[in-house]
Amino acid sequence: KDVVTKSNILKERMKTDLLADKDKSEDEYKSELTNYKKRERNAVKQLQRIEETIAKIETDRMLEKMDVSLYKKVRRNLDDERGIATNDLEQLRLHLQEISKKKRWIDWVGKYKETYEDVDHFTPEQKKDYLHGLLDKIDIFLEKETLEHKIEILFQLPIVNDEYKVKR
Repeated sequence: KDVVTKSNILKERMKTDLLADKDKSEDEYKSELTNYKKRERNAVKQLQRIEETIAKIETDRMLEKMDVSLYKKVRRNLDDERGIATNDLEQLRLHLQEISKKKRWIDWVGKYKETYEDVDHFTPEQKKDYLHGLLDKIDIFLEKETLEHKIEILFQLPIVNDEYKVKR
């Protein structure tokens, strides 16, 4: 609770994210997600076509239906295209992930912005939702030398002892 209420990053991020996307409706988010999912499916199909073409020219080469020099040129071009298609697919997936993360963040901030200091009064389900929006991972392990349990908490944003600096 103390980390969250003192975090400058959370305050600044809340201000910028909420102001930037406060007017964006649920339908606009769904539309944007749908658009990127469609683009992702098309990128997957493109990558599959390239892979099928590579398999075809490999077969032609093994059956000696294709000249070695032509094979090398075609294979190099296809490998380049596969690299581009793979990169495009990864970028689309990262963007999809970012849109989903941003939507969850804005939903979380909208739900909890007034209650940072009042989390003690939450129901167990509200506390769970609150922590899901705040934390990325909690690891608990046994320290072998001391036989004590250690807890490592990873926040979604670097908010522990963060600072706000004004750039001039």
